[in-house]
Amino acid sequence: MSAQNLYQRFRGTVSRRIVAIGIRYGKRWLTRRGRANILIPESLAVIGHVNAIEYDCTRAGKTVKARHVFAPGSRPVFAVGEGNGELFLLGTRYRFTDRGIVDFNASGEAIDYHEDSGRTALLKGTL
Repeated sequence: MSAQNLYQRFRGTVSRRIVAIGIRYGKRWLTRRGRANILIPESLAVIGHVNAIEYDCTRAGKTVKARHVFAPGSRPVFAVGEGNGELFLLGTRYRFTDRGIVDFNASGEAIDYHEDSGRTALLKGTL
C-alpha cells in the first residue's frame, strides 16, 4: 500500500505526494536512502523495548482509539535524543499498513499476536 493510500485511509484526505523515508543513525544509514529522510541524532539514548502502543487516529472521518501489542520478537527499541520531540521506535520486524501496525516473524511473514494467550499466528489476508 502506498503512503498516499495510507494517509487517505487514516486522515480521510489525499496526500499530494508520497514520501520515501530512510533512517540514519549517526553517520550510518540503517535503511536505504529515500527522497525524504529522518535524521536520527548522534546522541541517542536507548531506553528499552516497546511492548505496546496506543494512539488516536482518524478512519473514515471518525476518531478511533487504536492499540497494538507487539509480538515478543517484533518489539521495537525505544530511544530518545537530546532535543524536544526526539522520540524514536527503531526496528525492522514491524510495519505500518492500512490495517495499522503489523508485526513480522524472522522469516518476514506477517503475524498476528494474541496478547491474552501469548501465541502468534500467521496473519490472514493481504498487506
